[in-house]
Amino acid sequence: MSENANDQAKNQAQATARPLFDLIRVYAKDSSLETPHSPIVFQSQWKPELQVKFDTKTTKIAEDQFEVTLRITVTCNNEGKTAFICEVTQAGVFLLRNIPSEAGEFLLGGTAPNILFPYAREFISSLVSRATFPQLNLAPINFEALFRARNTQQKKESIQVINNLLNSNADATKHSSRKQLSSNNSISALGGLNTSNNNNNNHWSWQHSQHDSWDDATESLQQDSWGANEDDEDADDAYQTLLDCVSDWDEHENQSLKHKWFVPYYPYHKYKDSATADMWDDWKFIWNFKDGEPTQEHEDALKRAIKLTESALRRTFRNNVDKLTLVCVPASSADKNNQRFKTFARTVCQDLGMNNGFGHIKITADATPKHKGGTGKPTKWYDSSFFRGKYVIIFDDVSTTGKSLVKEKAKLESLGAKVIGAITLAQTQS
Repeated sequence: MSENANDQAKNQAQATARPLFDLIRVYAKDSSLETPHSPIVFQSQWKPELQVKFDTKTTKIAEDQFEVTLRITVTCNNEGKTAFICEVTQAGVFLLRNIPSEAGEFLLGGTAPNILFPYAREFISSLVSRATFPQLNLAPINFEALFRARNTQQKKESIQVINNLLNSNADATKHSSRKQLSSNNSISALGGLNTSNNNNNNHWSWQHSQHDSWDDATESLQQDSWGANEDDEDADDAYQTLLDCVSDWDEHENQSLKHKWFVPYYPYHKYKDSATADMWDDWKFIWNFKDGEPTQEHEDALKRAIKLTESALRRTFRNNVDKLTLVCVPASSADKNNQRFKTFARTVCQDLGMNNGFGHIKITADATPKHKGGTGKPTKWYDSSFFRGKYVIIFDDVSTTGKSLVKEKAKLESLGAKVIGAITLAQTQS
């Protein structure tokens, strides 16, 4: 008994001493939108000039907890007048334990803003759209690289890194639901980086401006915002066609998601003593697929999963299958996610001509179990500019209550995607 107690104490001590970085809570802290020259600005030719300012702040709120805030201010001028000023402060509480000081500063100053940015960008896009301006979708920013740039000794080197980053990301930004930025964007850093530090607080900021034809100069803002859009009508027709294709799929109790599955999954602990040969075959299929290790058993399960999924998609959507985007529900860690879904998603999408959403969802922090002080869920980053307007099929290995599928559907639709249905290898039986 004493040896077991000592082993338990040792294991607990080792678990306590492990490095831990986790997101505890994410929330909107402040927001504002001003349109000082509305409604006159809606009658003007749309030639916007944008200035975007980012500001981050870290505050220690407990022994191993920190609040990180990311404030983004977007100022849009059109023909010499301010069209709008949108400011959003997104915040998160992060757990930081047993991590060296230098690494901790990088996680809070670089990684944490990376996690918060998609939430802030979504919020800004929603506010601007509600003011009836064309869709504004800020390009992803690598705050980790910016944090490194901030710490370089030469300010000139820092500004160059920022310019290179912004220029490389400029093509990814969409300021209209129909039009991308023109290829002659001019983006420059203004004023450099400002930093101040004390024991409990770290603060830094930078800003840049960009000038582009957010919309064609030949169209007025009024026409773009409220005019008839044939592209939208075509998109609605395509969406309805795809929904009709899944009309015979199962429907969850909340009737919000069509669902296709291949094998029944009986809880092992409940049926192991009375399991049939078919039950054992189904268990091994799912276990070997989820395992992800480079074994023959996993390869066989992967091939079977690909064959079942491709057959179902071809049979269901026929000539419309290439209109779809495949999105796998992320696993609990980046390693498991890659092992389980990367090859599967790439193969299915290549074989069927579908869009592959796998690389556009990143796990930025692995799930930490609740009994170890974590949330039990991974922290994820979504490339919202990629998902906007996509017709999505969600994929996962096993569905029990369907909550994870419905939650993924809600997230993707908040980014502008249109979810057609979900496919899982198995459905848990009672």
